[in-house]
Amino acid sequence: MVAGTPAIGKVIGWDGAQPIWEAVPTAFDITGFGLTGSSLVLAGATVTNPGFAASYNQLATAANLTDSEGNNDVIALPATAFVSPHAVQKLVYGGVWNFTLSASSPLGADSAGTGIFWGQNVYYGSAVDPGVYDSTFANSLTVALRAAPNGSYAYNTAVGESAFFIVRAGFGLTTANFTVGGFPFACSIVGTANVTNANGVVESYTFFRSDNTGLGAFNLVEA
Repeated sequence: MVAGTPAIGKVIGWDGAQPIWEAVPTAFDITGFGLTGSSLVLAGATVTNPGFAASYNQLATAANLTDSEGNNDVIALPATAFVSPHAVQKLVYGGVWNFTLSASSPLGADSAGTGIFWGQNVYYGSAVDPGVYDSTFANSLTVALRAAPNGSYAYNTAVGESAFFIVRAGFGLTTANFTVGGFPFACSIVGTANVTNANGVVESYTFFRSDNTGLGAFNLVEA
């Protein structure tokens, strides 16, 4: 018990000059929880024993980790650094492995979540038009792993070269999705083909090509 005005408490009496407060214990809280490795991996990848870091506003006295694969693991205390003792592979874009940390102390319980997403590659870059739009050509360009294709992509297109942007057909992009400097980018769809990523996953891709060659250095924005 303390006199005065604590930050958290309740009045239990009066000492003739000021209230007498009783401190109210702070409820247990997970203040941080996340993966120590990447939350984005390439379709077809096997993720083994992913690691986690967690923090609390007080010592946890119990903790467990559940996931979307049906696993439920007791976590050794203090449960601030630990792994999931499992391996999961997803063979398609959009696969997820979600995790929930549940922890408690005598002053309450809390939970927090995080997850891993299986993305796909975007292939982009400058090249002399090969006239054949296939997996070999796509994989000869710059490869960028993405959960979604939106973003800015740097090009430096020399004389005689076209700018290519190759993206999974499932995103449904059209030429209207692309801009440079805030203005529409003149490009065309020149083909579709199956593209194989580094993990052997095959997916249909759309091949975009600039309508002009020798454009120099610029940033292509997909939105």
